[in-house]
Amino acid sequence: MTHIFLTGQIQVGKSTLLRKVLAGMPGIRIGGFRTVTAADLEGAIGSVYLVPAAQDPPPFSDANRAAIRFGGNRGAVGHPDVFDLAGTAALRDAEKADLILMDEIGFLEADAARFCNRIRELLDGNTPILGVVRQQGETELQRTVRMHPNVRLIEVTRENRDNLQPELTGLLRCAMNRRINSCGVLLLRHSGGETQVLLLRSGEAWAFPKGHIEPGEGEEAAALRELWEETGQLATLLPGFRYETASARPEETRKIIYFLGQPGGVDLQRTPEAACQWVPIREAAQKLRFAEDVPAVNAAIRYLAERKL
Repeated sequence: MTHIFLTGQIQVGKSTLLRKVLAGMPGIRIGGFRTVTAADLEGAIGSVYLVPAAQDPPPFSDANRAAIRFGGNRGAVGHPDVFDLAGTAALRDAEKADLILMDEIGFLEADAARFCNRIRELLDGNTPILGVVRQQGETELQRTVRMHPNVRLIEVTRENRDNLQPELTGLLRCAMNRRINSCGVLLLRHSGGETQVLLLRSGEAWAFPKGHIEPGEGEEAAALRELWEETGQLATLLPGFRYETASARPEETRKIIYFLGQPGGVDLQRTPEAACQWVPIREAAQKLRFAEDVPAVNAAIRYLAERKL
């Protein structure tokens, strides 16, 4: 499951839970939209404004007033043209974000064809969505969300709402990590007349130290950080080498990016997370766990030959 949608009774705390989850993941890029209600019209309960998820404070104008809620039998009156214009604008390039917010999907946007079609496109995509789908109602879009194979539907109740945050955070981070590139270092040294590369144990085989890029972090910085965290090794990167390969896991869309480095010392205060071993670079391919990493070794060998290193 790539997307998570919360559902449940009105005023049970779904949007509050969303805000807590997002507050616990600082630094991520958020796309999508949220709805905000304001008591700003005489004779009505309030206006419902549709605003970009990352925009704070939210704008309030006729251009993004998506609906008006009335009391009694009148209920709420939606403005499909606002959903189609302001809503579609809020979702523009949403797939480039780390996470898409959709709070909420209900009945007000049922006649906004452009907006509904854009949501369907994003549901079919691989950028994780965190949203709310209204439990009441059976619009076509609500049914699409509930039945979509990429959606995990979670009901929020008064009994479970205070305990759901860690689970939701873990599920979302897992989904986002499938898209976030990883960076690593092929750390080289000369010993005994040969070039060696540092490997660390991965189960019964070996791999290069690597890991996900953190929010706001560059590729080279991520590679050096992961090397230090996993091996305790400090390094300087060699110029002109960057090798990109696909993840070995077919369900992931992320890339693995490798750099070449030379030792810059060892942080003795850092405890490696796995056993490390220096091996001749020409023997590394035989030990590697992932076949996708072998071309990186070959590229490193060519780099060294071309520069007579």
